[in-house]
Amino acid sequence: MSATATATEEPPISFVRQRPADAWTHITLCVKTPKGIKYVTGIVHRTDSPETRLLGAGFYEEFCVDTPIPQGIHHEIQVFPCLWAKHPGIKIHTHESPKGGSYYMCWTNSIPDTETAQSVFKVWAVGTLHTLLGGEDLNITFDRAGNDVEKFLTLMQTNHGIMLIDSPPEEGGGSLD
Repeated sequence: MSATATATEEPPISFVRQRPADAWTHITLCVKTPKGIKYVTGIVHRTDSPETRLLGAGFYEEFCVDTPIPQGIHHEIQVFPCLWAKHPGIKIHTHESPKGGSYYMCWTNSIPDTETAQSVFKVWAVGTLHTLLGGEDLNITFDRAGNDVEKFLTLMQTNHGIMLIDSPPEEGGGSLD
């Protein structure tokens, strides 16, 4: 199955579209930043065993230092490089799949269902935009929030003016440059 999408400044309506049997889920988030509205798109892929992981066993063996390697059903989130392509010197938590060159979020904890994947993707999207705008690394900020999704999103909104919104205001997007 081939799917292409990008993070653009021309909005599709924020949505989650799920395919039968949880095979993959398409997520688009609308994020308001001090530099404008950004759209972050990902595709959540369900994998049923370590052998079917799109990131490959090597990723989990290398990066699961403090966490167990996910077993059984696990979801991996494909992300699209347009957001960070203009900022090559900034560390963004992605990893290239050995199976076709797609990029996926670096997230080593278990993601057992699409609901968890949606929460994790919110953290990644908001945290990545914060990093691209000159903020600290996503992992540092998420750790400061006690690895709690709601605390993290509140911290991002309160301290940095970065927040998820349901739909874009009339004025449209801005640039991260």
